Amino acid sequence: METGFKCIDKNPHAVIVNGELVGVMSAGVKNTEYPGTTIPTKFNDALIITAHVDGLKPEDDWVFVFGSNLAGIHGGGAAKFAHQTRGLKYNTGATGYSKASATYGIPTKNHSIETLDLDEIKPYIAQFVMFTHHYPRLRFFITAVGCGLADLKNEDVAPLFKDINRANCSIPEQWMRYLE
Repeated sequence: METGFKCIDKNPHAVIVNGELVGVMSAGVKNTEYPGTTIPTKFNDALIITAHVDGLKPEDDWVFVFGSNLAGIHGGGAAKFAHQTRGLKYNTGATGYSKASATYGIPTKNHSIETLDLDEIKPYIAQFVMFTHHYPRLRFFITAVGCGLADLKNEDVAPLFKDINRANCSIPEQWMRYLE
């Protein structure tokens, strides 16, 4: 089945320091203390932003962050990918973290599968941003939330993620200019 996501073995991540590409790193070091997680990787002790090509499949130990709908119907886009490859069940995972499927849903559509106003989406993104700081040992692979089927613009959504924990998040590369 086609999901719109390409499957690759390893996802290299761009290392951006002060807005400049300085190298590429792997997803991090496997963490034996907390199986299924990685230890955030530092680059010269600088604040880094890791980025990926949107549409790539994350490694299994990354939490897959996607735009969802409040009905919990994962029938298209990244939500469908989460359902098909991560085992995200219908009527679940519409909002927040699912440990069982290693996913995090951020609602961008309502129960009728209509796009929410950006002001309605902001609290869900703010909740996710706090979550990235509360769980530093988890790694978050953020898709271009809301910029696919919900038809929102990168320049409107990406800045809402500016306060994420940059040590444990990978963002779509097209969002880089909005988070620097």
